[in-house]
Amino acid sequence: MIPDGSRVTRRVPRFAVVTALIGGVAALAACSLLNPLDGYSGGSAPDAQADALVEVDASDAVAPPDAPTAACVGTRPPERADGGPAGGAITVINALTTFEFGDVADPQKPNSKGIDLDRTCTCPGPRSCKPVQGAGVCDFPNGVDNAAGGFFLSLLSVLGREANETAKIQRGEHGLLVRMKNYNGLPDDDDVEVAIFNSFGLDTSADGGVDASTPALPKFDGQDRWTIDAKSLLGGTAYLPNIVDTRGYVRNGVVVAQVSNAIRIGPYTVPIVGGVLMAHLVKIGDSFGVDDGVLSGRANARELLTSLESVPNPLDNSKYLCGTDVVFTNLRDRFCQTLDLPTDQSVDGKDAPCDAASFSVRFTSSPAILGKVVDNGAPKKPCGDSWVASCPLP
Repeated sequence: MIPDGSRVTRRVPRFAVVTALIGGVAALAACSLLNPLDGYSGGSAPDAQADALVEVDASDAVAPPDAPTAACVGTRPPERADGGPAGGAITVINALTTFEFGDVADPQKPNSKGIDLDRTCTCPGPRSCKPVQGAGVCDFPNGVDNAAGGFFLSLLSVLGREANETAKIQRGEHGLLVRMKNYNGLPDDDDVEVAIFNSFGLDTSADGGVDASTPALPKFDGQDRWTIDAKSLLGGTAYLPNIVDTRGYVRNGVVVAQVSNAIRIGPYTVPIVGGVLMAHLVKIGDSFGVDDGVLSGRANARELLTSLESVPNPLDNSKYLCGTDVVFTNLRDRFCQTLDLPTDQSVDGKDAPCDAASFSVRFTSSPAILGKVVDNGAPKKPCGDSWVASCPLP
């Protein structure tokens, strides 16, 4: 069963988005891709008692030039309750049921829920790095960092085969799993392990009697098995994760974990640095699910753009998104204008060049089972083993 509150993003016509990327028309500007909150003077402070993230309608976020500056309190995860209960024997395995780059109020706009990654409310506050191109990108209300939100909305539309990522997950075509171990089952737990596994979708290897002409669909009833990408595992060993925080915690029913490594979203990879997973747990049967989750982080420009090399050009499957391919170069140039953070968190606010873009995605999840480990081999390198993408200098 999909938890209440799950949403399916309205689909932007693929042809229209591809045309916008190639022709350079204003579709992405309408999503505020280049500077979503230019002139924003800060949002109201979040309720200190709130367990979940503050929701703000980003359409009201642009302040008039002469508006007084309001105090801005950055949205951060709840603090660990040091000295509280810690450790247990419960293991919770969830598969994502929704995965949304769009906003709660308007899925066509970038998500305004997230985390203040750099502890700075940029605009009117200072920038955390020196923009390489353009004037730079402002934060969403409460310092939420999601400069690349509009870019990812467009990218998903371009690369999507039939629909958005949520629809693909609910058809069992794509997936992402989260495992929490050593949980005590209480609202507070100071010490849990949280791991993320990439998935190629529903595992139907055990469904020998299922008619192959009728694809199996996930039921989200806790009994679905999902494949596990071998690249999510150390040495391919089941189920030893390489995306894991051994010092995660739960506070007021919200699980918090640090995330660094590459997650795969459908056909492409997002390398995460300094990421944070924050998810509100809800009881589902004998286990738990998530009805309000956010995954935020920094995506290094060189690593993300280079990872697109193995993705076929959506207009010509004989070509790939690398080198001088026109779709790739347009995607590259758009993404490079969203850079708002340094990859290295230790140089935030020290005028280092911006070489990463912040992102924030919403998700929900429900109980599931880890399935067959699948190794699809080394990624394709159609532009050559030595090819590396980079943002063009101004």
